[in-house]
Amino acid sequence: MHLNNLNPFDLPLSVRLEGVLRRKGVRQLGDLHGVPLRELKGFANCGNTTISELTHLIKRAGAGEFNTEPEVTWDPAKLVCTLDALVADLPNRDAEILVLRLGGKGDEVPTLEEAGAKLGANNDIQETKAGK
Repeated sequence: MHLNNLNPFDLPLSVRLEGVLRRKGVRQLGDLHGVPLRELKGFANCGNTTISELTHLIKRAGAGEFNTEPEVTWDPAKLVCTLDALVADLPNRDAEILVLRLGGKGDEVPTLEEAGAKLGANNDIQETKAGK
């Protein structure tokens, strides 16, 4: 994520600075680009200390102190274990349909109708589609 797109409310703001940014309608740091200091100082509770805090936060963000990318870590083995546990709680027939539909038993993933035909469940599938 680019620094301009960073949500300032994800940063450690004082209550005073947060109020100023909310009143200004700031949703991302880029909204402040080109805003004159005197305009910000025109807001209540926005004096030199608040401007200094904002400047310091922008410098820290620019230096990469705040992680702008969501931290996404996942373990495929854990995912498989979780899915196996969830499928194990399903009735056998439902588990078979789910595994078949997700392609768990081959390279081709059948349509819902094809899975139903293989398991003799076409009437159930038609009722599910009809919302019964």
